Amino acid sequence: MQGRMGNHDVLGRMIRNRNPNPNRNHGPGAGAVADLGLDLARAAQFAIGLDLVAQAGPALCGSADDVLGAIEPDRLLVRLEDGAGGCGLAVLDRELVAAMAEIQTTGRLESRPAALRPMTRTDAALSEPLLARFLAETALAPGYAPRGKIASLRLARQMISARVLRVQEFALELGEGKRQGQLAILVPQAEPEPPEPESRDQRSDWSAALGEVVGAAPARFQAVLHRLQMPLSAACDFEVGQVVALTGSGIGSVSIEAPDGLQVARARLGQVAGRRAVRLELPQAPELAEAPNPAIDLPRDQ
Repeated sequence: MQGRMGNHDVLGRMIRNRNPNPNRNHGPGAGAVADLGLDLARAAQFAIGLDLVAQAGPALCGSADDVLGAIEPDRLLVRLEDGAGGCGLAVLDRELVAAMAEIQTTGRLESRPAALRPMTRTDAALSEPLLARFLAETALAPGYAPRGKIASLRLARQMISARVLRVQEFALELGEGKRQGQLAILVPQAEPEPPEPESRDQRSDWSAALGEVVGAAPARFQAVLHRLQMPLSAACDFEVGQVVALTGSGIGSVSIEAPDGLQVARARLGQVAGRRAVRLELPQAPELAEAPNPAIDLPRDQ
């Protein structure tokens, strides 16, 4: 049974490939999974009189797009609702659908494979007694119940708003094991609650911590007394002991600049303990002067 399930179950293979640890925190343990198979067999017997052996696979989780995209188009899709806005899906293959129809209409299970035909609303109605009893008697999907056929996977994507789905698969031996079927139950997987917004105190603490980190960062500045331009030939003629005139510069014209040349302060050149030093000064307030008012020659009357 497990070999068949691994070879033919496209849905399970796709989710397993995308989730390297599918069992973690997503579904029941090994004992509970085995119980689900017994619960499904018991529900089939008591609900519609169908004898089957069910083997439950591991509970898996995947994005809704991946899970729904892996469903084969010939499956019967039955809508599942929990009465609180949750929407899930039961996916039945044609062998299980045919077996449920046969046992409820003729009272016996045919030995030949199921015929290739479209799935109908009648098929969904005939599947509801088994699905309803199984879901009501297990903790697989609390509160969920079947609510009719979904016409297509496109409509299923529109109805299911959950971003993550939990998937429970079953491999089935129908009757005396001459026919095999598959069933999958898809329900929304609860997502973690979003973190609470930070309080004002938390934001203040974060701002203080950021200020401490930024304030401890190294900063480099240069004290520039004067800048002058000259041709390269004049610079090449410099000699030791030569006096270079700094025209327009004084001890109060020192510029404190960042490495990119941005001026951050003005300073005055001086000394501290016999060493050269600069003293930062307030920027000088701009002085307003009267604009020149040249006489305007008006044309004289002729």
